[in-house]
Amino acid sequence: MSAQSVLAATLIEPGHYEIQEYPLPDPAPGCVLVKMEVSGICGTDKHTYQGYTGQYGGNGAPRQIPFPIIQGHENVGTIAAIGGNEACT
Repeated sequence: MSAQSVLAATLIEPGHYEIQEYPLPDPAPGCVLVKMEVSGICGTDKHTYQGYTGQYGGNGAPRQIPFPIIQGHENVGTIAAIGGNEACT
């Protein structure tokens, strides 16, 4: 792994994780880059792991989750970099 890349546990397909290498992103203006310490998963992540890939976003029709995905949105970390002065989009 280079200094310009990061590792993430990636769900390749239901029931199958791999550690994948990704480019280290630069934060957009007004945004921050967070160095992750831990990330929790929720019930939806568990169901996706089990193969239930239809997700409802409030419109009544399920959206299929594309693979590979990086799960987890209950995150703890520290700010590693701050973007420019413009608003984050």
